[in-house]
Amino acid sequence: QQELVGDPLSQSPQGSIFPLFEYVRIISQRITQHRYFDPVIVGVIFLNCAVLAMEDPVADCEKNIECNDFQHGVFIAQYVFIGIFTCEAILKIFALGFIKYLSDRWNVFDFIVVVLSLVSIIPGVESFQALRTVR
Repeated sequence: QQELVGDPLSQSPQGSIFPLFEYVRIISQRITQHRYFDPVIVGVIFLNCAVLAMEDPVADCEKNIECNDFQHGVFIAQYVFIGIFTCEAILKIFALGFIKYLSDRWNVFDFIVVVLSLVSIIPGVESFQALRTVR
């Protein structure tokens, strides 16, 4: 892993056409290469699994069917997890570049899961609700 120190703007190539993009890329590299980044993401994955296990398959909080306060919390937590995993994918894409990001099979899997998760929260898209287990 590359060690990134100092001001990110001073590390961008001279004459860069997109200095803001370079700044975001370098910041993304710093975040994704931090020693706690992967362990935190793995912890969030385990927490997501635990929350999914607590979900009542009969409850449908979008339609307010058998949705008590606990199930509503589980429902909201799923949106939080989708947000966290989306941010992880975006950070890695900025840090590595899209082509290099997709060269890792785990990243391809993560990307597919994130895209399906985002599609599943679009109002009126019922067919992807069954794919919550993949998440």
